[in-house]
Amino acid sequence: MGMLGCGMPFQGGYSASKAAVASLTESLRMELAPVGVQVVNIVPGRVKSTFFQSSNGDVLPEDSIYAVAREAIEGPMNGRTSVSDREDAGEWAKRVVQGMTSANPPHLVYRGGQAGAGKIASTFPLGTWDWLFKKWSGIDVLEQELEKRKNQGKS
Repeated sequence: MGMLGCGMPFQGGYSASKAAVASLTESLRMELAPVGVQVVNIVPGRVKSTFFQSSNGDVLPEDSIYAVAREAIEGPMNGRTSVSDREDAGEWAKRVVQGMTSANPPHLVYRGGQAGAGKIASTFPLGTWDWLFKKWSGIDVLEQELEKRKNQGKS
């Protein structure tokens, strides 16, 4: 899951792994509560990291139907997105610890760049943000191109 609590286009595997961890965390939270163990799900926003340093520069095939949205798709795959709202990892860690060290920590701890926006956005019904995800991922460009091709075929 992305920080908005849903899958993001072209990030299905990554989103699925986060969803699995969130589900496991919720199960453990209830299972371990009777023995005094508190389990907290940390929901990270954007944090500066070396995550993409091992990226091999993935590219779409030249003849891919998605090529019309190449930059929007390849940029996030290779870490070429805005870093201005990514929180320093050390500061992020301090804030996470602060959120978890109270006597009664919350079940969910949101920390990192844009985490507050993610928390608010996650309260909306699934599908509310599809238009935004389509724009971020280039799917809107693909849809326009496919519609254009469809209309050209009719003339």
